[in-house]
Amino acid sequence: MNAKNFAAAAFLPCFFCTGPAGAAENGNTLLDLAVHASVRVVPDMATIGAGVSDSAASPDKAMRDNAAKMAKIMQVLKSKGIADRDIQTSDINVRPQYDYRNNAAPPRIVSYAVSDDVDVVLHDMKDIGPVLDALTAAGANRISGPYFSVAHPGTFLDAARRKAVDKAQKRAALYASATGLKVKRIATITEQDGGGFVAPRPVMMNAMFAKADVVTPVSPGQTTLSVTLDVKYVLAP
Repeated sequence: MNAKNFAAAAFLPCFFCTGPAGAAENGNTLLDLAVHASVRVVPDMATIGAGVSDSAASPDKAMRDNAAKMAKIMQVLKSKGIADRDIQTSDINVRPQYDYRNNAAPPRIVSYAVSDDVDVVLHDMKDIGPVLDALTAAGANRISGPYFSVAHPGTFLDAARRKAVDKAQKRAALYASATGLKVKRIATITEQDGGGFVAPRPVMMNAMFAKADVVTPVSPGQTTLSVTLDVKYVLAP
């Protein structure tokens, strides 16, 4: 599900449906509610991006130089006990660099830039700072993240679902009471796509400013897991 940052238990617009398309059986009234609920959870996974960018006069040399540096990055990750399944190449890019200074002539290729990046999943939050520092010490000059997540969100999402249903029940009772009707039953419940995991703002690190004598501080904080439901009620006198 796509992550969206909504306030916990916020409610989207609701509508009474009494026309031909919304009329329930026996002339009853349909009430459509869209309800949102969320829970805050301490993350137990973090993903960081790391890589090396380089340039040389030819694409072949640029690739070979970059490959040698990335080999050191991979060795560091293995030395930190990170499993192969938690290391995934995310992008390898080769692109020419042009000289545009002579506007009267076509741009001239002056070098080739190469970048190689991997995504690394960490399961112990205490490892994030030391791993980042080790990567920059090994030559990584491209760092992104960490992006925090929850390995097994099912139980937490179920708690958000219960909250959403409870909110819907209370809101339906309010509308029924305000209009002199009663809640007869629930007609349908639909869970929307677009809830789920809401990541906190990633902690961005500039590799140029890493210091070997200080461990980079990283705070996981909490992440938000959310659910949005469309609930249709049948109201009757």
